[in-house]
Amino acid sequence: MSKYCRSWPPDDEVLLRRRHRFAAAVHFTAFAFLIGFAAERVGGLNNLDEYTDQFWMVNDKFSLEPRRWLYRCYQNNTFTNATSSCPDGDKRFYVEAIGNLSRINIVAMACFYVLWSALGHAVASIRVEWTRILRWADYAFTAPVMLVVLGLAFGADSVTAIVLAPSLLAVLLLVAAVYEPNPRRPFLLLYQQQQLAIVLSFVLYIPTVVPVLTASWRITTERADALEQRGVGTAPDFVFWFSLAIVLLFTSFAAVYLYDLCLPTKTNFDRNRWYIYLSMVSKTCLHLFLGLSVIEQSNTVGVDEPSTNESEMDTLAIGLGGAAGLTILLAVANYAITAHYFLTRPKDYKQPEVQMQLLGSFM
Repeated sequence: MSKYCRSWPPDDEVLLRRRHRFAAAVHFTAFAFLIGFAAERVGGLNNLDEYTDQFWMVNDKFSLEPRRWLYRCYQNNTFTNATSSCPDGDKRFYVEAIGNLSRINIVAMACFYVLWSALGHAVASIRVEWTRILRWADYAFTAPVMLVVLGLAFGADSVTAIVLAPSLLAVLLLVAAVYEPNPRRPFLLLYQQQQLAIVLSFVLYIPTVVPVLTASWRITTERADALEQRGVGTAPDFVFWFSLAIVLLFTSFAAVYLYDLCLPTKTNFDRNRWYIYLSMVSKTCLHLFLGLSVIEQSNTVGVDEPSTNESEMDTLAIGLGGAAGLTILLAVANYAITAHYFLTRPKDYKQPEVQMQLLGSFM
């Protein structure tokens, strides 16, 4: 028994290392998939800057109205003016780059934030006592960038959606990190200043996701301002629900944070297990959506003039199903890591209480 107590690290430390290693592997894989898929669609890594042409922020726009896909009718290998009677299969889409624009490479942003997360988990697997610090360093950087990517993917192009909302989110995450009880204390036992800061953070979080949800809702509504030469595209209704699902996944860390605050001090709640799992799910689902919709459709949506290639709307439905599948797959893997640990752990092992208390203060 004494041999095991000396040589076997605490439960939380062993499990945490394995979870961080798995999360790092998942994020590195997502990075490789996205950059490889994006490069293949544009003919190589040297051409990735082509994605900069398709997404932008309008520097003097603050309204929540998203940019819309426009289309012209393409029949018998020529563009016609039969917009009102054009079958869906003959519509060729494009977006108009009008105004004072700042171009944004959505693929570069997505690759950067997932690589940042991968490196954070890799470091945490080595220095497990840095878990809490690295977690908040990850959230404070990747969450605002993910919000920008989400907004761009669903048509948001205003300063409000691309700069103001993500900036507010970054500030709220830093506040949450500073005022997070460490070690754990129930909300009602916190100082009043902590309580006020946490409540305000939750309340102010809501406006940060409004621009994304508004954009995804409005692109699914029909517009009656079509001209004879061109029409205004309408996204399928499930696009909004998919964006809502992504936002809920994106918000899930806040639910864990709140749940942890509401538990009694001695409750055995493995918050890092849920933080790591939900972080993997939200990032990989967003990557799948980017790969199957934004990147896949990059050659079928023109800028200022329509492409002659047909857009495949079915890829959006595939993205929705794939996101659900990823959520289940990662949940099974997360459970398997925990189950394997407890099956292989020495049966007569006892946790070193002092080590566990020290480790808990960092997590």
